[in-house]
Amino acid sequence: YVGLREYGAVNSLARVYMLDDKAQCVYDKYVAQREKVTDFRTDKTGIKEHHLEHGISLLRVREQIRMIVKGKPLIGYDMFNDIGVCLFF
Repeated sequence: YVGLREYGAVNSLARVYMLDDKAQCVYDKYVAQREKVTDFRTDKTGIKEHHLEHGISLLRVREQIRMIVKGKPLIGYDMFNDIGVCLFF
């Protein structure tokens, strides 16, 4: 997540990265921001301003993720939070 608004107080999804059961990347996209990013949290996220310049909309990310995970079991850490952000569980 990157931070929005004063002091980066509001979290905003900035990147979605998914691995398959063999630890191979199946999805890696940056998410376009609808508001000005005030804290990239680069020390934690590795994300810099140029990464988000060609990001895709959160709506498009959600569509793509739904296609990838449809009918498949999901395993991971903090899935409620991460998948909830992407898919509106």
